[in-house]
Amino acid sequence: MESMKALVHAFAICNNWISELTKVPEDDMFQAIAKGKWSTAEIISHMTFWDRYILEEMLPKMKQDATIQSVDFEIINTPACAYANISLSKKRLRVKN
Repeated sequence: MESMKALVHAFAICNNWISELTKVPEDDMFQAIAKGKWSTAEIISHMTFWDRYILEEMLPKMKQDATIQSVDFEIINTPACAYANISLSKKRLRVKN
């Protein structure tokens, strides 16, 4: 039970951090955080795309003794980065259903 509380706490901290991004100037959201690195928008999009993949693809397959195979990361990362770069504004930076 303690690990579940720790997980919920970690998600709460992440949500608070994401909420704070509303204070970041629009232009800064789409600038790389360092040379050769992703932008904040790309990082958020990356997290969102991976969350969706885990919820929709991985979790439904998880059963006792199930074999879970890894996916080529670029199958998720490339569209996540592309989405961040075409979303046009930080308010639109979310994954469509």
